[in-house]
Formats: sequence, structure tokens, C-alpha cells
Amino acid sequence: MKSSRKLIVYIACSLDGIIAKPNDDLSFLKMVETQGEDYGYANFTQSVDTSLMGRKTYDWLSKQGYDLPHPEKQVFIITSQTRPNKGHVEFYTGNLETLVS
Repeated sequence: MKSSRKLIVYIACSLDGIIAKPNDDLSFLKMVETQGEDYGYANFTQSVDTSLMGRKTYDWLSKQGYDLPHPEKQVFIITSQTRPNKGHVEFYTGNLETLVS
């Protein structure tokens, strides 16, 4: 019997649907950032058991000094570049549909 899991996309983007500026720049998100406001992120992360994140986002956040990803979650970084796993973080190069199912 195949189990069913809910897949939720939580993504920040500009009103015109842009996820990142050239050179993978996410700094435009700081334009709307309010000190102490997490925009529902903490509640969202409490509702999931697994996190999938793109490698470019992971790299950018790491360079900005963010302590990601969530140590209490199963975490997959989706990438085409083979990397060794880092603690609870798995760099996944396989088929995304297979991973999700």
C-alpha cells in the first residue's frame, strides 16, 4: 500500500514571480523584511517533517550567515552537483519525483 504525503511549497518571490535576481541574488527580500517578523515561517516549519531546498538557495543563505537548514528535520538539498552529506543534510542528485513519493 502506497502512503500519501502532502507536499507544500513555501517560497518567497517578488510580485512578478521572480525567485532570484541575476547571480542568484536574493537581497531584494530584505526590502520587505521587518525586524522580528518571520512571515509564518516558524509555524510552517513546525508543520512539516522534511524540508527540500535548492542548492543555490542553500548556498546563498549559508553565505549570508543563516543557520540553515533545520536541525530537527530531515533535509534534502536538491542539486546536480555531487556533494558529501553534511550532518542531517543530504545533497540529493536523484530523481525528484522519486524523492517526493
